[in-house]
Amino acid sequence: METPAFFVAPGKPATGPRILLLSYHFPPGSAAGSLRWQKLTGLVADRGWGVDVVTLDPTDLAKRDDRRLRELPAGTRVFGVH
Repeated sequence: METPAFFVAPGKPATGPRILLLSYHFPPGSAAGSLRWQKLTGLVADRGWGVDVVTLDPTDLAKRDDRRLRELPAGTRVFGVH
């Protein structure tokens, strides 16, 4: 059984290959490290790649900023783990 992403950025995703990013810090987390990875997804998408992210489940975050999810490139899928 496939685990659904907790967030998929709206819009037409890149049609090229996809990259898998594993990071403890990623939006909607508000840590500085999550901003770094957020910006990287934009650079990767600009080069025609899609992005799948495995990160900390948002229910485990002490502080979250859901606005940053809306800034992700189209088709970016974010999966959370506990």
